[in-house]
Amino acid sequence: ANSLINGRLYKIGTETTVYLAAACRLKPFRGNAVFKARGQKFQNIITLASLPANITVSQKPVLPTAGTLVKGKDKTVWFVDKNGKRRGFVSGAHFAELGFKFNKVQTISETDLSLIPVDKPIENNEEHPDGAIIKCGNSPSVFQVIGNTKFPFTSGEAFTYRGNSFEHVLTVDCGRFKYVVGAAISQ
Repeated sequence: ANSLINGRLYKIGTETTVYLAAACRLKPFRGNAVFKARGQKFQNIITLASLPANITVSQKPVLPTAGTLVKGKDKTVWFVDKNGKRRGFVSGAHFAELGFKFNKVQTISETDLSLIPVDKPIENNEEHPDGAIIKCGNSPSVFQVIGNTKFPFTSGEAFTYRGNSFEHVLTVDCGRFKYVVGAAISQ
């Protein structure tokens, strides 16, 4: 145990590196893309005068959360699923049919991309991959899709507490997708 609050952002002195407290350690952000993809804001950073003796800095960086669209140097767009794996899309048409937008894709370093394990591609006959965040039309309700079930978030706090960003919310025609409503996500 130490004085860090998991999920909070920290900076040390005049360093430019921003860290996320996770598992009572500091994990560095290695680029603005992951910082932005996680919905973080610079005004939320807590500055520490120096690194306290009981706090360690992880060598592993903060990686994109579930629901994030990322790419490296090449054209492949990857979806980060709920298990922290990346899945490529087999077609741009299916990508668009699911409600994804190319302007939401974050370019990250090849080094960080290589840290995200690869899983099977998202086929044209699949609905939203596990971890997708959707809302139905103009409804304010936001859901996380897992399997054929959509789980509603009870509040904005429950949504952001899990590391989600409203940047990742897909507005879809829920009549087109046959999801069962699951238990509410409160924290």
